[in-house]
Amino acid sequence: MKLFHAHPRVVSLLCSALAVAALAPRLRADPLPIDLAHYAAQPGLTAVAGSDELTVTWAGADHTEMRARYAVEQGQPLIRELAVRRGEGGWSVLGTNLTAEFAVQTGHRRIDFAGLAPLRLLGVDVTSQAVIEHEAWVSFWDAPFVVPGDPKRNPGPIRTASEVQRATGTFATNACTVTSDGARLEVNFPGLTMGIFSGGIRFTHYRGASLLRVEAIATTQKNLVAYKYAIALKGLSLATLPRTRWLDTGGNPQDYQFGGAIHDSPVTVRAKNRVMVAEGPGGSIAVFPPPTVFFPAREVDTNLGYVWFRKDSASQYSIGVKQADREDNPRFLENFAVYNAPPGTMQRMAAYFYLSPDDAATTRAAVMAFTHNDIFQPLPGYKTFVNHFHLRFTDTLRASGSLDTQTPDLAAMKALGINIVGLSDFHDDQLAQSDPGPKRFADQHDYIEGTRRASDTDFLVAPWEEPSTYFGGHTNLMNARPI
Repeated sequence: MKLFHAHPRVVSLLCSALAVAALAPRLRADPLPIDLAHYAAQPGLTAVAGSDELTVTWAGADHTEMRARYAVEQGQPLIRELAVRRGEGGWSVLGTNLTAEFAVQTGHRRIDFAGLAPLRLLGVDVTSQAVIEHEAWVSFWDAPFVVPGDPKRNPGPIRTASEVQRATGTFATNACTVTSDGARLEVNFPGLTMGIFSGGIRFTHYRGASLLRVEAIATTQKNLVAYKYAIALKGLSLATLPRTRWLDTGGNPQDYQFGGAIHDSPVTVRAKNRVMVAEGPGGSIAVFPPPTVFFPAREVDTNLGYVWFRKDSASQYSIGVKQADREDNPRFLENFAVYNAPPGTMQRMAAYFYLSPDDAATTRAAVMAFTHNDIFQPLPGYKTFVNHFHLRFTDTLRASGSLDTQTPDLAAMKALGINIVGLSDFHDDQLAQSDPGPKRFADQHDYIEGTRRASDTDFLVAPWEEPSTYFGGHTNLMNARPI
């Protein structure tokens, strides 16, 4: 007797779901007191408390709905389930029994030579501890993780390996607080300890967006702390999401299907646009860092790899975000960008996860919409302007044999929707910046002529200078004619 007929893909999905259920039994959760005093239910953003779990449901993009069920297991916050559906369709479970993994690396801030020089000229006592501490927070040529460092750049005691500390987050959680804040719903778990930091973990849900923000919010009382962090969603099942996908820096599709060995450490992925997607037959989860605050100022703009995966067992893996270990170019090791953590300030170490019922390509496109595909959008009546780039522009043109040569840096800026580029050459390149006569005029002639030829109807390359030889410091000048 024929009981029913199902499409082969439906049967496949059903079997996969049953397999996941068999592999991931319900864990024994701790009792979970849930504080709802600051929660207000609203359409598309609700929280329902049980005796040992909290269920949050929120409306996402493109007629989708997300569901997250939270619990605590042996003091550890647990995402018992992440699920998504489109319209009134059935729920597709993307993950079960997931945990958020946090890691931090800390070092000690030092004053740099660039901050000391002008202070000495002003007669400031640079041996004062108050001055040293104030200037150390804003040092550009400081790399707290480079041991022993360069005493010419950072005067004072030589760095030691003991200054650099690494720690992973541990939890002793026994409660949960739910807070409504406009179109956001925040779920907070206290009890996080991570090296010199202590605080809690927050999950943020956004009505109308298929986003889940995961962050550690923590503080330290130690002084002159610089740090970087890593976050992962741990426990993803190969039966549910069997592969990760991304675009490499050249824009070529790449994937990893976890057919190799178990990993001892995170596998850094240099993904274009900082996005990687875990994909399966029932949907996908994209991971990416906060798009602006994750990137402090650096001397160079190479992609060092900010997303990662790690195969943890034969059946599970993790995905997350992290800052790089160091600069690629040895020339710039001594000013690697990290975060400051002044004593008592709340530091927010975050990552975003985008939940989708679609495949990786569709999900990635949805993530890129948040940053307009990383392109500056035109604003009527305005031009997009950037400044202070040391491209050694004239050196490059002369080496090519033609002032008409197109340079990759300017081509990349134009492709990003930039209209005006203020160069800052004559800073430390080989041009005759200190020559008061014929050599300097010849250099300026080629500099100005080269920028004129590189400009277009809606793309202006301005021949600014950073004439440090004459004025010291970091001064930009744009002159009406060669001087």
